[in-house]
Amino acid sequence: MAKLASKSSTVTWISLWDALVPLTEHYPRVLAERMLVRKIAARHVRRKHFPANGHDLRIWRKLGGVSADPHVLFPVIHWEESTLEAHWRGQHRAYRIKVVREDVLQLLPENAMPEEQPEAQEEPAAAVRHMTAKKWITAEARRLKRNNLIPANIVSKMAFATLLAANMALADEWDYSISFSKVVHAPYIKNKLEDWGLWPLDRIPIQ
Repeated sequence: MAKLASKSSTVTWISLWDALVPLTEHYPRVLAERMLVRKIAARHVRRKHFPANGHDLRIWRKLGGVSADPHVLFPVIHWEESTLEAHWRGQHRAYRIKVVREDVLQLLPENAMPEEQPEAQEEPAAAVRHMTAKKWITAEARRLKRNNLIPANIVSKMAFATLLAANMALADEWDYSISFSKVVHAPYIKNKLEDWGLWPLDRIPIQ
């Protein structure tokens, strides 16, 4: 990974979607999103937002897993709209976000040029992890709880199972570092939640 360039006084501001697209040409989308979120949270990718205040960095840090701020609830990124949303101290906040293009391009592989249009994404060099449904779902449930990403309307086992099943389907499609022995669906997950210690929600450990 190339080091970030020195901060120039002249930069190009782009939307979150325009920042994500070149990364997905070289990384699976789930990994590209995770990388961009963490770099913004670490201030390695500069961002500006509207309206102008300091709350959005707290949201990025929570999404990036570097903060457990209890005042930030239900953070979500709408990539296509370049919007960041969360509840902050009981109030809904929404921000239009732009980031510095030059910072984003530094996240590309060193031999990659922005103009490249690869026909297919290559697998990351990291070895593929073979995971059972139980192991992945348990880890995902803990991640969601640890990062306060379980929506307030999740009040039933089926609703939580549906969320986990949707996330597993996305990981199976986009995360090339994981290979599942079997992708399971919401009814199966619902029947296993209590056996796996994932229901009720307050039973889920975050470590």
